[in-house]
Amino acid sequence: MSYMFNNMGRIGFDYTDNTQKNMYNTRMANYTLSNFFNDAVSDSHVKFATMQPSVTFNGVNGGSGVGGGVVDYESLLQLNVEQERPLDKVQLMQRPFATVPYLGRGPGNPDLESQLQQGEIVNHQKSVSTIMEQSFMEYAMYPTDAMMTERVSNPSYTVEEAALNGWVRGGANTRAMAYGYDSKK
Repeated sequence: MSYMFNNMGRIGFDYTDNTQKNMYNTRMANYTLSNFFNDAVSDSHVKFATMQPSVTFNGVNGGSGVGGGVVDYESLLQLNVEQERPLDKVQLMQRPFATVPYLGRGPGNPDLESQLQQGEIVNHQKSVSTIMEQSFMEYAMYPTDAMMTERVSNPSYTVEEAALNGWVRGGANTRAMAYGYDSKK
């Protein structure tokens, strides 16, 4: 960025350009690029600030060094840092009990708990089993109400030709209905 004479009046420096979006972007960039864990104390920022026109610099607490408050703040930030990973040994074996133990009141019943977890033992095959999935109950015995009986006995609910006059497989001709004429005429 050039700071030559009469070059600081760009649209980016104008206060009318500080829209909400620009302010959020600037603050996000400042937050993202700030380094609170810098351990090297240097005066490069002072040199950079005094190099720009119309920028004055005043040392912290009247001196040229870093003030005690800043040192305390950075120490607090560095002391509260958590480790990236725990230092204990990594265990790659599976947990012996993957489920939660009985946490209810009273004595637990391990036999009942394991039966509930594992389910019943079914060892008969489908080809050997005498149990069928087909129901032997007659449909006449199926409980119905008057509305359902009327729907089943009326063919206009099940047969398309009875529901719509001039019905064609695939439905009525909607294009002909839109133009107001019948395609069969």
